[in-house]
Amino acid sequence: MKPLLTVICLCYNQEKYVEEAIRSVYQQSGVTFECIVVDDCSTDNSQGVIGQLAKEFSFDHVILHQENIGNCKSFNEALVLAKGKYVIDLAADDYFLKGAFQKQIDFFEKQTTDVGMIFSNAELVNEQGQLVKYHFSVNQFNKAIDVIPSGSVFADVLARYFICVPTMVMRKSWLISLNGYNENLNYEDFDLWVRGSLKSDFIYLDHILVAKRDHTHSLSKAMFSTNNTNYFDSTLQVCQFAFNNIRSENERNALLERVKYEGRNASFYQSNQSVRGFKELLIKLNYQGRYLKLKWSFFSIGGKFVVSFKRLFVIRYRTLKTCISK
Repeated sequence: MKPLLTVICLCYNQEKYVEEAIRSVYQQSGVTFECIVVDDCSTDNSQGVIGQLAKEFSFDHVILHQENIGNCKSFNEALVLAKGKYVIDLAADDYFLKGAFQKQIDFFEKQTTDVGMIFSNAELVNEQGQLVKYHFSVNQFNKAIDVIPSGSVFADVLARYFICVPTMVMRKSWLISLNGYNENLNYEDFDLWVRGSLKSDFIYLDHILVAKRDHTHSLSKAMFSTNNTNYFDSTLQVCQFAFNNIRSENERNALLERVKYEGRNASFYQSNQSVRGFKELLIKLNYQGRYLKLKWSFFSIGGKFVVSFKRLFVIRYRTLKTCISK
C-alpha cells in the first residue's frame, strides 16, 4: 500500500485560479492523498468558490480565516492536521499536471531516509495557463539540459534560487524536525531550504509535473515592493543564520554572492535598515571589494530618481544573477 500524501492548498485572493488548483489535485490517480484547504481571509470571493468546491470534493479539512495571519502560520496550522508521510504546499494559483503524484511518491519511496525533500521541473504559465517556458530548460525529450543541484545542496541554495517551490514534496517528519515554516519571517522558501539542507539531502526528479502561474497579483510579485521591507528583513535573518552555519570556503563564497545580490535588491527597494545589515554581514565575511565602497542607498533619493535608475539596476541585477548561477 502506498503512503498517504497530504496536499495543503493555501489561498489568498485567488478566486480566478483556486478551482483549477483543486481540480488538479483530484484528477490525480495511483496515490492515496488528503487535501487541506486554507483561505487566509481573502478579500475577493475565494472563500465562496472554496465553499462550492467543498460540496463536490471531500476535503479533509477546510480552514477559512477571519483575519489574515500570513502564509507561514497558515501552512503550520494545516501541518498540525496533516496525516500524510509526505506533504505538498500548493499555492492556489498553481496546479498539478496529470500523473504528478504517482511519479513523485514512487520516486520518493526509493530514496533513503536522509532525503528530506524532492523537487522537479515545472511549466511556467501565464494568467491564461499558456506555456511561457520551463523552469529548467529542456531538450527534445523534456529532460533538463543543465545539471541540476541534487543531494547535499546547502551551498547551492545559498548561491542562487533554483528550486521551483510548487514542485517540492517534503517528508513530514523532516518538516516537523524543522518546526515547520518559520512564523517570524515574511516568506518561507529560502529559510526552509537553508535550514532544511543542513539536515537532509534534496533530490531532483527530472520530470515536468507542475504548472507555476505568473500573474500580476501573485504573492511573489507582491513581495518586491517599496512598501514591503519585511521581505528584506526576513532575507537578512536567513543570511545571518547561514553565516553562523557555514562550514567551508565554498559555502562562504556562496553566501558572499547571495549577500551582495540581496543587498543591492534591498537598496533598490529602499529597505535601508536591511541594507545596513547586509553591509555588516559582508564585513563579517571578510569582504574587501568594491561593493562596500558604493553608496547602496543612492537609489532611495526620491521617486523620480528611483525610476530613472530602474533600467540600470535591472541590467546590474541580471548580470549579478548570471554570475551567481555560474
